[in-house]
Order: sequence, then C-alpha cells, then structure tokens
Amino acid sequence: MQNPSWPGQMRDHIVRNKSLLQVALLTVPLVIFAVLAWQNRWIADDGFIFLRIVDQITSGNGPVFNIGERVEAFSSVIWVALLAAADLVIPLRLEWIAVLLGIGLCIFGLLMAILGAGKLVRLYQPRALLVPFGILVPVSTLAVWRFASSGMETGLVVGWLGACLLVLGSWASRETRLTAASAVLLGLGWLIRPELALFSALFIATVLLAQWREDHWQGRLGTLVAAGLLPVLYQIFRMGYYGSLVPNPALAKDADQRYWNDGWLYLLDFANPYWLWLALAIILVGGYLPMLISLWRHQASRALLVVTVFLVCGLLHAIYIINVGGDWLHARLLIPAVYTLIMPVAVVPMTKAHAAAALLIPWALACALFLRPPQAGDPRIFDRFVLPMHSHVLPESRGWREDSGIMRRLNNERGFHADAGLGMRFVRIEPVQPGPFVRVPGIAARALGLQGYSLGPDWYLLDTFGLAHPLVARFETTPTLHWQPRRPGHKKPLPTVWLAAMVSPVDSRPRQENFPSVFNPLIPHVEDDQFQVQINYARVVLNAPEIKELYTAITEPLDLQRFIKNLTGAYARTKLTIPPDPQQAHEKFCSEPGRCNDLWWHPDSGG
Repeated sequence: MQNPSWPGQMRDHIVRNKSLLQVALLTVPLVIFAVLAWQNRWIADDGFIFLRIVDQITSGNGPVFNIGERVEAFSSVIWVALLAAADLVIPLRLEWIAVLLGIGLCIFGLLMAILGAGKLVRLYQPRALLVPFGILVPVSTLAVWRFASSGMETGLVVGWLGACLLVLGSWASRETRLTAASAVLLGLGWLIRPELALFSALFIATVLLAQWREDHWQGRLGTLVAAGLLPVLYQIFRMGYYGSLVPNPALAKDADQRYWNDGWLYLLDFANPYWLWLALAIILVGGYLPMLISLWRHQASRALLVVTVFLVCGLLHAIYIINVGGDWLHARLLIPAVYTLIMPVAVVPMTKAHAAAALLIPWALACALFLRPPQAGDPRIFDRFVLPMHSHVLPESRGWREDSGIMRRLNNERGFHADAGLGMRFVRIEPVQPGPFVRVPGIAARALGLQGYSLGPDWYLLDTFGLAHPLVARFETTPTLHWQPRRPGHKKPLPTVWLAAMVSPVDSRPRQENFPSVFNPLIPHVEDDQFQVQINYARVVLNAPEIKELYTAITEPLDLQRFIKNLTGAYARTKLTIPPDPQQAHEKFCSEPGRCNDLWWHPDSGG
C-alpha cells in the first residue's frame, strides 16, 4: 500500500533539489569571476594616487595629494573614505586592502544585480528557474577582470549599481513608497564618480514619477532631501576646502570639452576585440525584449521604469565617455556602462520567451578563452590605449624598494628632481627656490601615483599632467604638434619653460639642458635666448593676481574666513584658464602695466 505522505515528500524533495540547483547556477559565475579577478590582480598608477591620498589622511595631513596644498586629486570621495577607514581597522598593507575591496565590491555588486534582476523576473515568472545571463559578460571579459582590482573605484561603482538595482527592484515588486535610507543610497552617485550624478538624478526621477499620484509634496520633498543631502554637504565642503566646483582631474582632463573622434576610437578599442556588439545584440533580443514585453503584459509599470532607466543610464554613460574622449587605459571608463546595461537582465527565467538567451553561452566561452585586445607591439594596437598585463600590486615589484638604487639616490639627494620619462631616470634640478609652486624634496613626475606613494607623504610631487596640480590643470589644450595624438586624459603636458619658471629663482638663468624634454608639448620647442624670454614671461604670469589668489586659496591656513572666501570664489577659480604660451598668458593676465609686478625686467632682456 502506498504511503499517503509520499506525494508530499516527493514534492519537498523536488523543491529542495530545485533550490540547490538554483543556488548552484547563480553561485558558479560569481566564483569564476572571483578566481579570474584575483588572477588578474594589480594596481594601476592612478590607483596609487588614491593610496597616496589615504596615506596623507592617515598621517594627519587631510585629503590632499601634497602636504600644504588643498587640491582634490581624486574623483571618488567614497572610495577614498572607504580605503581610509579600512586602513585604520584592517591589519593588512593598504595595497592589498585596495585589491581585496575592489574585487569584493565587484562580487557584491554582481550578487545584488542577480537578486535585483530576480525581483523583476518574479513579477512575470514567479516559479521559473533563473539562469545566469547578463552576468556572463563581465565573467567572460578580460578587461573587466583586470579592472576589478587596479586600486581604483571600479569595484565601488559596481557594488553601488548592484545595490541600486536591488533597492529599485524591491521597490517595484512591493509597490510601496521608497524609504529614506533607499533614497540616500540612490543619491550617492555624485560621491562615487562625478558623472554618476546623472544616474542618481534619473533613479530619483523614476521613483518620483512612479509615486506621483499616491505621494504628497512633503513625501516628494523628503525623498529629494534624503537623496541630495550628502552630495550637497560635500559640495559645500569641496568649494570651501578646495576652492573649486569640481575635482582637479575634471579640469585636467577637460571634462567639459568634446573629443568625439578619440572617444569613438576608444569605444572600438573595447568593443571590437571582445565582439561586444554580438553580446549586446543577444542581450537585447534574449533578455530585454522578452522582459519588457512580459512586464508590459503584467502591467508592472514600476518594473518597466526600472528596467528602462538602467538601459538609458548605461547608454548615456557610454555616450558621455565617448564625448570626453575616453581614457588612455583600455576599456576602463566604459566598464561601468557595460555593468549598467547587463544588470537588469543579469539573470533570466528558463522559458521559451528567453530562448535566444542561450546564444550568449558560446560567445562567453569564446570571449573567456580566445578573444583578447591587441597588446604592445601588435600593429593593430591604438597607441593611446593600454591594457597592462602585469600582476604587480606592491611598489617593490616595480623597483621601488627601500634598498633600490633609485630610492637611495633620491633620499641621499633630497633636492628637486624631474622625471626624464626613461625608465626610472630622474634629472636633478639646481638651484631650487622653495616657494608656493614647489618644495624640496620634490619631483616633477609624469607617473605621479606610484612614485608619490613609494616616496611617502613628505615628498612634493609636481604633476606634469595636472591631475594633482592646480596650475597645470588649468592650461588650455592646444592642437597636437606631433604625428601621434596625445593620450586621452593626459593632454596637458607641462611645458618646460613653465617648469623652469616654477623651480628657479627669479634672478637666475636656467640652463635648458638641465630640464627633461617634453614629448608632444603644448607649445613649440624653443632654444637659447628665446627659451629665457619665455621663462621670464612665465615668471611674471606666476605673479598675476588670479594665480596668486588660486594658490592662496589652497595654501593659506583654513579658518572660517578662508573657507567662506574659497566658497564664494569657487566659480571664478574653476573657470580660470591659462594659455600655455607664456607670452599669450602675459597678454591675458598682465597687459596692464604693473599688474603682475613686472617692472623689474624687460621681456627681451633674456635673463
């Protein structure tokens, strides 16, 4: 006789097995990603910029790059804060903390995306088996593995995007008001990367639109205040502390300019090697279209808005990165757009409607095993885009050891040096007159992150590309004078005559051979007497009221009066631009006699 409890036991057994299969299907991609990201661990030079700033914070010098100069040389406020807090409580070297946090946040973001996409799927397929889909893209792509660590904020971006999807997916499935805590989370984009402010604005706008009929003005205002309070408070701090409306890298990289041609090359450099066009087409056909149609049929209006806003944000972010010309590092700035586009369809139900999703599997296998971007030396490579293939995390792995020749020399000759751009060769510049523009010991550096972090917070780093230097960041970009374009984001190499003017006493005649040459300079190369004339023009411009005020704003001790002056003058300082040709700069700032205290010299005197 059949046991009457047998059907129930069988049903429970099937449910348990299905749950185990579901967990395995969604866990395996995360484990694979973790392994691949760890195998590709490294820290980029820009990552070491973050580590140097954290070093300054934990040393008691504040969120600065150089002691005594309040310059915001970073673009992710929360990443700096997170690293600094972790460095105080985790007994590991800061380099390993950055690597582990970056990879861990990527995995967290993918997990949140799986849960958030699952919330959306359950609105139209409550019991179907969920299978990995969109997450196969980051799991299969070399560039994404490489930038899971790198010391930069990519992991934080991924973690935040995944958390936003889960929050919005839960809000859409429950049809309740968005909580204040959720609004705070959605509003953090500006503090993670400046361009993510657009994401926060669209996320909050989506919520307000969906809740408009049942909400009231107090509720709408509360949502806006919760989302915007932290970004607004930090913006006030930024203007008062740094004296600027935007981070210094935004000025150095001309974030308000358009470089469509560079950006298009940057997109092709990322999309073509991995056949991303094919992957995105499959994601559209196998994921987005059936999901949107199903949500429409089930009248899940909130979920439709959530899916749509992620799709729009991903596309707008990619367009913005193309607009600003991309970056010199292969794929880096486009990776957030990829994550944004795949997250709403991170998983899909195993149904006929999503049958085309299976086509992503052969692409993922081919991408993971074979599809690679061209590397250095390959004739196909775009010279400006680099995907470093080394796996160095510690500075010692790159020659910056305490007992290395370069460290011994720099520490024994604690003057002012200039990076010659040939390996780790530095030219010592003498004499140097310490002042508002340089200090000793110091270096005029091209790769400021690794060098600055290795030498320690006491060394002064003059960034010759302007990411951490207030004056260089404000140079106007000029057309290239070389057959090879300048690297995106590094279009303002400090002209030699300006470096000479900054580091030499006003009554000296600097020797041109003592200064390293600048590759692809902003202004034509000059020699002999003309070199001295340009130095004299530059010296006078450095005494211009606008330049003096800029340096006073960032170097004067910070009290309430200085904070208010910085706050009210932030707009003018942000809009300040300097012609890189010293004579043109002199005409702009010093055309009125005596305005720049230039009565002591004659431009044609040569010295």
